[in-house]
Amino acid sequence: MNIKKFFFIFGLLAPVVAFCQPQVQSPYSRFGLGNFQSGEVLSSRSLGGLSAIYHDRNNLNPMNPASFAFLGATSFDIGISGKNYTISSPKDKITNWTGGLDNINLGLSLVNDFNRELEGRKSDWRFGMGIGLSPYTKVGYDVENTITKDDLTVNYKFTGEGGSYQINWSNAAKYKNFAFGANLGFLLGKVSETQYNRFSDTIIHIYNNEYITDYSYKGTNIKLGAIWDYRFKDKTKESGLRGDLLTIGGYIQPSFKINTTFNEKINRISTAYGIKDSIFHADEVQYTNNHPLLYALGVGYSFEGLYRIGLNYEGANWNDFSRGFRKDKMGAASKFSLGYEKLPNLKAYDSYWKKMAFRAGLFYGKDPRFVNDSQIRRYGITIGGGFPVIIPRQDISFVNLGLEIGKDGVSSDLDQTYVKISMSFSLTDKSWFFKQKYY
Repeated sequence: MNIKKFFFIFGLLAPVVAFCQPQVQSPYSRFGLGNFQSGEVLSSRSLGGLSAIYHDRNNLNPMNPASFAFLGATSFDIGISGKNYTISSPKDKITNWTGGLDNINLGLSLVNDFNRELEGRKSDWRFGMGIGLSPYTKVGYDVENTITKDDLTVNYKFTGEGGSYQINWSNAAKYKNFAFGANLGFLLGKVSETQYNRFSDTIIHIYNNEYITDYSYKGTNIKLGAIWDYRFKDKTKESGLRGDLLTIGGYIQPSFKINTTFNEKINRISTAYGIKDSIFHADEVQYTNNHPLLYALGVGYSFEGLYRIGLNYEGANWNDFSRGFRKDKMGAASKFSLGYEKLPNLKAYDSYWKKMAFRAGLFYGKDPRFVNDSQIRRYGITIGGGFPVIIPRQDISFVNLGLEIGKDGVSSDLDQTYVKISMSFSLTDKSWFFKQKYY
């Protein structure tokens, strides 16, 4: 597939992405940096989230930079999704739709197998590189609360929107069955929040208050990853190896600084006289806080190249995190994932069914944020499939579909159940870096 086809397909998707771009609508996004978004591509996310060990010749895994060394072709992946939320409290229940861009990633195999075959070169080394863009957090809420004490009633209205994106650049190398890689990431975010306090009093006139907060932040981080495949020996086979494969992998992202620029304004408003005065403002206030260390470990097993299962754990400690002007209660985050995949047989030219991939998984985890001293918990199930698209030169690309059903929240106060429908296009091309030869 040439570059013109990449841009043609991207052009078709752009209007869909623009239409789906509204931010998440969740009261929980008011806390911390907002609602965390998975940086995984759909093929990995449909397995429950096997971010530490997932690798494939045609599909990407930007979460572990070592995975790029396993690529056998250039792979371009773009994903979009729509999500239906049902938010329930003891007094009310609402439903809404959100959606948008999940990720854009490009992975390059820096070794072309055709070149090596034509030139008669053999090597145990492989190299890969990747670049990508994905949402990291999303903020979107509109919440009201009314409190009455004695003869005074106060209506509190909280609104917020924004979020952050992560830009990644990864490089990886593989020697025989061991791969290692490093990722350089750039975190960019911007959030606007407003709190409006409206007093209702029939006896005396009281000014209402409006608090407007805008902040932007950025940070640079490094992630290190490794993946090791162990192939079991079998002396009865000509190759001396069994088809079974044990995979162990992991990555770590050390703590890094987030530099934040903070602006705040407090207005005093009189609805009776139409007066709005600014009684306080703080412009371009600078402060720095620390993003905690992140890590993940996983183990998987592939049975004769027909199907594989995997177990994954992710963790981070957000106890000391604060946004400077407001310290929300945060704790240790964790996520356990279990996934199964029926692997595609790309050489089965007589059967489309055999070339398809089927995936399923489940996950359970703790969000780092607390609400009323209760930690937010998340759990759900995932299913998905990869549908091959045959294009010239027998390159096989995939249209991936996924469904995620889950629940997150604090049961005693606010529950969020959701259904997420996702689609991604994983496009491959084996002709990049191919040296043309003329005789």
